[in-house]
Amino acid sequence: MIKIKARIYSFIMVLITAIMFLTPETLQAKHIIGGEVYYDCLGIDSSGNQKLAIFQITFNMYRDCFGGGAAFDDPARFGLYSGSGSNWNWQETFFAPVTSESFLPINDDPCVEEPTDVCVEKGVYVFEITVPVIDESYLLTYQRCCRNNTIVNIENPESTGAVFQVEISPLAQQICNDSPTFDNFPPIVICANTPLVFDHKASDNEGHELVYELCTPITSGGTLGTNENPGDPNSCFGVTPNPQLCLPTYDDVIFKLPNFSSQNPLGVAAGTTINTFSGLLTANPTITGQFVVGVCVKEYRNGELLSVVQRDFQFNVTQCQILVYADVGNDEVIKEQEFLIRSCGENEITFENLSEDKNFIEAYLWEFDLGNETVTSNLENPTITFPDIGSYFGQLIINPDSDDCRDTAKLFIEVFPEIIADYEYEYDTCVAGDVVFDDLSFSGSGIILDWEWDMNEEDTIKNADHSYLFDTPDIKSVKLKVTDINDCTDTKIVDIPYFPIPSQVLVEPSTFEGCRPANITFNNLSIPISDAYDILWDFGDGGQDTVISPRYEYQETGIYSVGLEITSPLGCYTSREYPFWIQVKPSPIANFSYSPDPVTSNNPNCSFQR
Repeated sequence: MIKIKARIYSFIMVLITAIMFLTPETLQAKHIIGGEVYYDCLGIDSSGNQKLAIFQITFNMYRDCFGGGAAFDDPARFGLYSGSGSNWNWQETFFAPVTSESFLPINDDPCVEEPTDVCVEKGVYVFEITVPVIDESYLLTYQRCCRNNTIVNIENPESTGAVFQVEISPLAQQICNDSPTFDNFPPIVICANTPLVFDHKASDNEGHELVYELCTPITSGGTLGTNENPGDPNSCFGVTPNPQLCLPTYDDVIFKLPNFSSQNPLGVAAGTTINTFSGLLTANPTITGQFVVGVCVKEYRNGELLSVVQRDFQFNVTQCQILVYADVGNDEVIKEQEFLIRSCGENEITFENLSEDKNFIEAYLWEFDLGNETVTSNLENPTITFPDIGSYFGQLIINPDSDDCRDTAKLFIEVFPEIIADYEYEYDTCVAGDVVFDDLSFSGSGIILDWEWDMNEEDTIKNADHSYLFDTPDIKSVKLKVTDINDCTDTKIVDIPYFPIPSQVLVEPSTFEGCRPANITFNNLSIPISDAYDILWDFGDGGQDTVISPRYEYQETGIYSVGLEITSPLGCYTSREYPFWIQVKPSPIANFSYSPDPVTSNNPNCSFQR
């Protein structure tokens, strides 16, 4: 006979429990996150006619505090079956109370901002059973519906239940075996586009061989008996299936193919794997949402299977606000947090630390592989001397002694030969014409691939040597940027004083003759010229001006010659005389006479003469 060791139960308690399962308060779904069942053998009783094994059962269940569903079943119903494969017989139903309840920390990394919409509560059930040692396995199960309806990787999550079970093999009964137990619960919240590395290792008291694999979570029950779907909650399609009626084996959850499966529970792109012998789970999730994941650990003794513990849990993948991020000034981003730093002609490099947020950074560790030695530094912005031209690898680790608030940037350093941008120019400072530019640049690589001249007039020239005619006089900042085969660059800027005197002095007056007083504008059409030049006008009547194009008023009649002198800022001089150029005539005097004088009403006719 199979007995439960916890003596707090009686027929009255069983009756009360059956009634509790039917109350509307518990007939809710949408709350299960995960769970696992373990067993520990407390001893073998050989005093009677039949050998009995005493096991302590531990069931951990995890629920969504914000899921809008029921609290933990208290007590919870467990079914015990004997058999193997797909043939199982019900033996007994057990009722166990919640031993403890606690809230799990959502995120134990102080450098990741914790989401406010996630809450997980853990309920623990611990009880003892005594069973005859038989030649078949025992299967202990807990069935319950339902999972969160926001799960994205399985079909119809809102009506998909969960089964948590553990198998006790005949050999496990005979040797009084303890099942393996997982050491840690997976992180509740993981960050999208951030590598996930979780040690899913389990411990085993006897030191048996443990083998890990991704496996398919199983389901039982449905939504019958909820407020939304009235019916019998204890049926195999109800929220609390009756273990006596709903026997193993149970259905697998249905993943949304082809992107999701038991082997790719976070999506194909995430590349989820678990190491067969260490239990190390790795992934790089790219899709946000809630995902059902199954992990199984198989326990072997001398190659014979003793037990299988299946963990069914839920990952919440979100876009995290990471508070610590390793970042370095660079010449090129290879990929996320992998940087290329290029040095051309300088073996001594000062690294620029751009890491954030400094409020959460306590220490830095720089490591550089220089070939014969590894150089380290704890400075924020270290200066490292590399031995020669070549390629080197390094990394920056933020908070290296922290397991949580830690981040790493990989550095690829290329030390190349120097490159020097240089050129010379030549032009006649006194005659307007082309400026000739000759490239004198040098690269230790021997190959310069690109020349880029910025001529300070919105013109760009790609030739190494060239001539250029500036439109206007001024200080011209001419920049040459050269790039060699190593993508090394250098720049040289020279301020060129371009102030030649005009090759011709050209003046166009607004008129060549006028009446006194004559206002005449002298348009200076000489090129090149600017306000930087010294200008002197002589208007022939003693008057002068120093602007480029003056307006002048002649007060006296006469014929006047006009002279213009131009001196450049560099001292070059030119002039021109315009003889007898402007004629100023007398202004006319208006006058007339009339008769008779005076004009009267008797003699109204009047004649006018100029």
